[in-house]
Amino acid sequence: MELNYDGTRDREGFASYIHLNETLFESQRRDGYRFTDHFKDLRLAFTRAKSKTYKGKSMAKKMREDENGQE
Repeated sequence: MELNYDGTRDREGFASYIHLNETLFESQRRDGYRFTDHFKDLRLAFTRAKSKTYKGKSMAKKMREDENGQE
């Protein structure tokens, strides 16, 4: 994934998509929901998506190693 929220480590920042960010915020808006809450939720979503992606890749690699070791 070549995208993260802040745009660090040579990745494009999702925060630079201002209109998309505002639209997502407005679609989730409810009483007491501030932009800082939206910011935290988006960062958490990126973290979870990346964790799921890399966990899947790691599991696939382990399965390949187990298959090669059993032969």
